[in-house]
Amino acid sequence: MSLKFSKNENKNFFVSLIIINLFFLAPLYLFGINHYEESVYHYFSLEVLYQNNFNPFIFFYDLLGPGSKFPVGHGFFYFFPSSFFIKSKLIFFFLTVLIGITLQAFYLNKVLKIFKFDTTSFLFPLLYCLSITNICFIFDFDYLDHFLSFSLLPAILFYSVNFFKEKNKTDFYIIVL
Repeated sequence: MSLKFSKNENKNFFVSLIIINLFFLAPLYLFGINHYEESVYHYFSLEVLYQNNFNPFIFFYDLLGPGSKFPVGHGFFYFFPSSFFIKSKLIFFFLTVLIGITLQAFYLNKVLKIFKFDTTSFLFPLLYCLSITNICFIFDFDYLDHFLSFSLLPAILFYSVNFFKEKNKTDFYIIVL
């Protein structure tokens, strides 16, 4: 199954995507990132991994104290593309939000195209991206790991539906990963 977009649909999609991303990134830039309740551990772990060239064999860090294991936190960001920008927390946060919103809109648009919904209006991806869950995870809690999990739901749905429709092994391997 080939999911192609026309040039007009691509133009509308990217313009809408830029507007949605500006909706999230402008307030973050103006008001700053609220707090780092859970993310302190992630940032600390990423900074230590960054200093050690992302060595996967670091199991403890002696400055934390005896008996502490490393990495601290959930570990969702350790091999995410934005983790290379951990030196600047603002760039890391912005890039993670940008990638998450783009994943949400892109894969939800593909899912709607599979189910033969009208994808020219971009209403459903807009409502999904502007949901209270995204707003809460980004502006109120700063839970980027939960935000990225929520951002991957449309991709998981797309590959699941595609696998059950076409029985393609590649789609199954992508879901498992």
